[in-house]
Amino acid sequence: MEPIKQWLLLGLLLIASNITLHAAYAQKIDTYMQDNATFSGAILVAQDNTILFKKGYGYANYEFAVSNDENTRFPIASNTKSFTAVAIMMLHEKNVLNVHKPLCTYIPGFPDTITIHHLLTHTSGIPNYYQHWTSISNCTQLEEIANMIKTWDLEFKPGSRFTYSNTGYLLLAYIIEKLSGLPFESFLAEHIFEPLQMHDTGSIRNNHVITKKASGYHMQESERHTA
Repeated sequence: MEPIKQWLLLGLLLIASNITLHAAYAQKIDTYMQDNATFSGAILVAQDNTILFKKGYGYANYEFAVSNDENTRFPIASNTKSFTAVAIMMLHEKNVLNVHKPLCTYIPGFPDTITIHHLLTHTSGIPNYYQHWTSISNCTQLEEIANMIKTWDLEFKPGSRFTYSNTGYLLLAYIIEKLSGLPFESFLAEHIFEPLQMHDTGSIRNNHVITKKASGYHMQESERHTA
């Protein structure tokens, strides 16, 4: 057999082998997910920029029995904090801010013992805003909320311990807006989602209508409840 034909045959065999292997992966994943029917969401498995498997399971909306698929959009709640942290570090790398400087450098009125790093790591001592919900529930701007937070007593000395705090990330979002001159959602879109071609990822507000968006649920005593 001529060398060029040998290489062509070898290439075809490798392609066929990969297709078979990918199909085997897909079958294993699908079988596993079918056996775990409580999962509701979408799965994507990729290797070396090649998608091996993608499929939705369960329902995007249980009330109307709308199934999930690979294009369903899911609210990610506090996973948004990861994008907030990335945005802060991007500003840090560009010397727009320094995460080790006091928070009052960027939002005057806070104790100089609190740093941006404390906000990122949930070690600032600022209470979670659920404890002060009545004081901020009618606020419509991040600046208004930040001004209210300044009046709250700290729960502990900044940096002395960890307590999960949504409040810290709310303040980080305000800093992003203040230093970039962009709304928080616009900064994420222009600097993270669009460059990474994350076309189905974005920010939503409670009154937004988003196509293909899943409803939220949580399990309580083996029963599914609306979030």
